[in-house]
Amino acid sequence: MSDLPIISELLKQGQEILVQIAKEPIAKKGARITSHIALPGRFLVFMPTVNHVGVSRKIWSDEERQRLSDLVCSGLQLANFWQDVAIDLEKNRIYFPRADLRKFSVTPADLERRVASPEFLALMRHEVEVARAMLRRGAELHRMVDRRLSRDLLMFAGGGLAILNAIQRVGYDVFNRRPKLNKFDYLKLGFNALTGRLPI
Repeated sequence: MSDLPIISELLKQGQEILVQIAKEPIAKKGARITSHIALPGRFLVFMPTVNHVGVSRKIWSDEERQRLSDLVCSGLQLANFWQDVAIDLEKNRIYFPRADLRKFSVTPADLERRVASPEFLALMRHEVEVARAMLRRGAELHRMVDRRLSRDLLMFAGGGLAILNAIQRVGYDVFNRRPKLNKFDYLKLGFNALTGRLPI
């Protein structure tokens, strides 16, 4: 036998009590209600009837949001750089970090020759993976903002990842063929943004 009191012992007919709907009614089941009121605010939830203090995992600092935003912006810019290596060379622009050029034994003169050597392809593979990691990490920001902004963030990050995937599809040889997105890529981007997904 339960030690819990019978509800008729706690409440009288016509007595007013404050309750909150915990679960909406389904089919023939009525709504589930609770007397433990929860009033959510921006950074905390006020629960006047509960003797409990908790810290939400969903409180993010502005510094964290800024860091993730920077990752998305930087990753997207890098994706555009690596997509347009050949175009930028025609304008005398080289965006590869000098340390990476040294690490993969690629010189500016090698780039000017526009030859997809094994060293150049290894360099491109490395740069694509760096940008991909930045976009994936930065895209976590979509969980920290409202739904509309979340969709925009997923479109931006997803667009960058789609460009990187296009570079990978051409075997990292951006000299002989400019990697670009097709109609299917754009449809997939929109669908993933609407459903809250990030393409891998």
